[in-house]
Amino acid sequence: MRYIIASLLFLSGVVSAGTQAKEIDPYSFLSSQVWKGKKYPRLVPSKLPSFLIYKSAIAYTSAPDKTRRDLDILYHVDHKTVKRAAIVIVHGGGWKFGDRTKGHELMAIYAAQGYVTVSINYRLSYMAIAPAAVYDTKLAVRWMRANADKYGIDPERVGCAGGSAGGHLSAMLAVSDQSDSVDGPYLNEFSSKVKCSLILSGIFDFRGPDPQYVDPFLGGAFGNRKKGLTEQMSPTVLIRAEKVKTIAPMLIVHSDNEMVPLDQFEGFVAALKKIGRQDQTILLKGKEHGHSMMGLPNVRKASDQFFAAHLKPQPPVSTE
Repeated sequence: MRYIIASLLFLSGVVSAGTQAKEIDPYSFLSSQVWKGKKYPRLVPSKLPSFLIYKSAIAYTSAPDKTRRDLDILYHVDHKTVKRAAIVIVHGGGWKFGDRTKGHELMAIYAAQGYVTVSINYRLSYMAIAPAAVYDTKLAVRWMRANADKYGIDPERVGCAGGSAGGHLSAMLAVSDQSDSVDGPYLNEFSSKVKCSLILSGIFDFRGPDPQYVDPFLGGAFGNRKKGLTEQMSPTVLIRAEKVKTIAPMLIVHSDNEMVPLDQFEGFVAALKKIGRQDQTILLKGKEHGHSMMGLPNVRKASDQFFAAHLKPQPPVSTE
């Protein structure tokens, strides 16, 4: 009986907002822009389908300095009656460049499938060293729960996705908990845990030198950093046996000849398997890196199925 009642409640929410929308091509409301010689899709608000609402540059912190702690959000017109699964998208750029607009493509792809999608900025390494970026990413998740009613988010169905440096931050969301002391201030009455995490070209272990990006992020050369910071910021190190059931399910995608060394992927996966985890992995041939992997049909298909299985989205509804 309870399943029948739940189904009726769900259907009543959909009917109040309209009928199911026709399948929408997310690229119909994206426009390619060139940055550093590469094309990145950007949202075009005037081309959004009628079932989506877009808000930009919303601060997610109450700190006096809100610089780089803001986000873009795509949510649905039925947000007052239907609580939807949500995905927070974390951009890459070596923790030193990039911004929330790099997540617009994934925002559009998954908003068109019925999710609320958010793409965040976070403090870059020239502004504040680790754990600032981790604090910010976790705060953004807590902000989503704090504002769940306003934007039609189900706080029990919040996932994340990120590539490269964003992959590292998405891994931190998946594996860390309060025992790791990496949550940071503000909105601590809400959880920063995610239901699942898509990780593209993640960096998982800082116990080795990589001066180009890692040293600025961690505030100094290997061996000259704040004691314990290297380990605290390394998702591989944070994997412990007692977390076997609390680490969020992950889809971990990597290429065998890309800019992030393969041993980062191998070490992380080995650590998960050692405690009895069976997270989904895809190892690609070639140099494909970060968010660009989503352009590969097999990665896109696996990602869509991964989020659908763990977040169970409702299809969009039409107001037309």
